[in-house]
Amino acid sequence: MSTISSSSSGRCSSNEPSMAARYTTASLFTALLSTWTYYAFHPPSQNNSISTNDDEAPPPMMMIHGPLTPLLLTTLYLTSLPILKYVTTHYLDKRYDMKTLLIESMIIYNIAQVLFNAWMVYTICIALLYNGHPFMGSRELYGPAIHSGATRAVYVHYCDKYLEFVDTYFMILRGKMDQVIQYNYGVSTRFIFHVY
Repeated sequence: MSTISSSSSGRCSSNEPSMAARYTTASLFTALLSTWTYYAFHPPSQNNSISTNDDEAPPPMMMIHGPLTPLLLTTLYLTSLPILKYVTTHYLDKRYDMKTLLIESMIIYNIAQVLFNAWMVYTICIALLYNGHPFMGSRELYGPAIHSGATRAVYVHYCDKYLEFVDTYFMILRGKMDQVIQYNYGVSTRFIFHVY
């Protein structure tokens, strides 16, 4: 038997989701996170055309992509927001307590963000302190500017901006629309970062 209660925001919540539902949601999110990790950390050594000689300029790296990727991903993201809001308010919110359903997924997401960002800071520090990467940057396409590890860390940081779209999805699923408006300044960051 379900009990329906009204929260202070006017949203209806019903039964607490089962542990199976919560762990299924966390498993689906972990699959999404694993897919992102595969593409963000895909080893460049699998592309035989990338040079490992510091004196040669490497051919275009498989990590770098054209302007179509950020345009496509950002467009999909922006069009998915009203769809997710509709599905949440007309279906999910009436059946589940979304805050409870997402607890494990949000914990996994936050732990992953801490680990990814710690790895990026560590990699950039190692590149600057021990691998000869110039402190003020470099426009060279060879030597320490490419092979120090800093370029890879910056690329993973760029990919992390797409993973951060999940923040907005969590806000919508939890009914925090006021936070969504404040958070979406980051959409333009993807294009500025790509153009630079």
